[in-house]
Amino acid sequence: MSLKDFCLEMQGQGLASKTVDPEIVAHEFVRFYSLPKIITLARIKQLAKSLGIEKVYPEELPAGYRGYHFGSNGRYELQYRQGDWVGSAEHTAFHEIYEIIEETFEQVSNEFERRTGKSCEIAANAFAAAVLMQTEHFLSDVLDQSLDVLKLQNPMMRSS
Repeated sequence: MSLKDFCLEMQGQGLASKTVDPEIVAHEFVRFYSLPKIITLARIKQLAKSLGIEKVYPEELPAGYRGYHFGSNGRYELQYRQGDWVGSAEHTAFHEIYEIIEETFEQVSNEFERRTGKSCEIAANAFAAAVLMQTEHFLSDVLDQSLDVLKLQNPMMRSS
């Protein structure tokens, strides 16, 4: 199902009128796309195809850029900074996906007010973190791993 389908469902539930809460969007996104507890970069690339993002790939980016997306009308490409740690690439991919979600909300709703600048960046970071660290799983993982950050960053060391 496309991002347009997702945005239309959010709008139908009354969750996207003038603005959207990125954490609510993340929760609904995880539910709508039946995302697993641990989402790998390979899974993100697979999901992206169904979202209308034809390519997700590493690229040499200008200083200060961790990721970039381009395209329109449901056909996009998404880049993340070449050489970044895989966790950073995953976060960047979801950050960019959120920005595309806001663009899509703007297309399907006359009332929606898309964020810009720093406000959009903050919302996109919140969305990415909420998708990757799903509340219902993350807290139990933190406790199970005795607050071991190195284990938390490695999906192979965590239970699925």
